[in-house]
Amino acid sequence: MNMSVLLVQLAGQRIAMPALEVDSVIELDKITPVPGAPSHIVGISSLRSRPLTVIDCAKVIEENDIYRNGKKTAAVLNFEGHDYALLVDSVEDVVEAFVEPLPVPGGAGEIWSKISDGLIETDIGPAMLIDIDAVINNLQ
Repeated sequence: MNMSVLLVQLAGQRIAMPALEVDSVIELDKITPVPGAPSHIVGISSLRSRPLTVIDCAKVIEENDIYRNGKKTAAVLNFEGHDYALLVDSVEDVVEAFVEPLPVPGGAGEIWSKISDGLIETDIGPAMLIDIDAVINNLQ
């Protein structure tokens, strides 16, 4: 398998997102809270007049909130017709993945196995290939 992936850092882990699914990487200026939204949804923002649902990926994996720690780096993508901004700790690079995803190691934790499609090898080392649906819908 050769696939381009966007590598990001999340809670001390290197995470890969399929690059074809990511529209852009941005720093969010303003996020407006949405009352009554699930805890992993920080609020809404916008990008070139497009509304974005902002998801705190750290909340999805039950870590400290990225947003509340002042981080506003996000990968923007369209999933099932809706635009999302996935907050991450930092962005590394776009690289090639070389192998089919392998099962997530047991020591990684139950939550990582629920939101990951497996472990992949890249130019700069291993990364967990994220399941975008699991992150957006917080399937824990």
